[in-house]
This record gives sequence, C-alpha cells and structure tokens, in this order.
Amino acid sequence: MGEEPGVRVGAGCYLQEQLLEAQKKEHVLQNQLSQLTEENQKLLGQLAEHKSQEDCAVREERDLMLQLKKVVDMQRDQIRTLTHETRQKNKDTEVVRDNSYVLHASMTGIETFTFLLFMI
Repeated sequence: MGEEPGVRVGAGCYLQEQLLEAQKKEHVLQNQLSQLTEENQKLLGQLAEHKSQEDCAVREERDLMLQLKKVVDMQRDQIRTLTHETRQKNKDTEVVRDNSYVLHASMTGIETFTFLLFMI
C-alpha cells in the first residue's frame, strides 16, 4: 500500500492549519489570562484598601465607644455624689427645722413666762 503524495501534503496542510488555529487560540487565551490576572490584582488592591478602611472605622468606633463609656461612668459618679449631697442637705434641713421648732417653743414659753411675770 502506497500512500499518495497529494494526500500526505493535504494532511500536512490541514495539521499546520490546526496548529496555527491552536496557536491563535492560545494567544487569545494568554491575553485573556493576562487581563484577568491584572483585574484580579486591581480587585485585591481595592479589597485590601476597603479592608483597611473598614479596620480603621472599627477602631474609630471602638475608641468612640470607650470615650462614651468614660463619660457615662463619670456622669454616674457625679449623679451619685449629687444624690449623696442632696440627702445630706435634706438631713441638715430636718435638723434645722427641728431646732427651729424647739427654739420657737422655747421662745413662746419665755414670752408666756415673761408675760405672766409682768402680770403679777
């Protein structure tokens, strides 16, 4: 069985065409791969920047919460102090009121006694 020279040449051309098409496809795929790799790098950079901004926001929020806690604790202490002072002033007022009743009663008794003395 002998091969005909025209068939062999035709098959060779066909294989060369297929090889050229495969090389073109490979070139297109290489370009797409490069573009996708570049896009991935950009997206990774954006993600890292977003993550950094998010971390910064979380830190700021935590710092703000700590400041708020400090202010609330300070205000709570002030309220306790004022409550204590108010209670003490109320006690002092009661003592003064009681003393004024005693003084008033004493003065009324002295006036009555003095009046009775003059009557005699």
